[in-house]
Amino acid sequence: MPLTHLRWVFRCRQFMTVLIVGNFVIVPLVIWALATLLLDDPNLQSGMFLVLLEPCADWLLIFGSPST
Repeated sequence: MPLTHLRWVFRCRQFMTVLIVGNFVIVPLVIWALATLLLDDPNLQSGMFLVLLEPCADWLLIFGSPST
């Protein structure tokens, strides 16, 4: 979203509703369903939650790790 449209973003209730519901309801439910249905190991589940729910965690864990 360009910064020139920022004022419109906060005024548009439909856009904000879709944004909030998508980010805080739909995406966590999909990730929870994937983690519980596909993974049996609690360690793998917590790793999946960490990578998929934390903003930019995948970039930090993948590209920010020192190479050995």
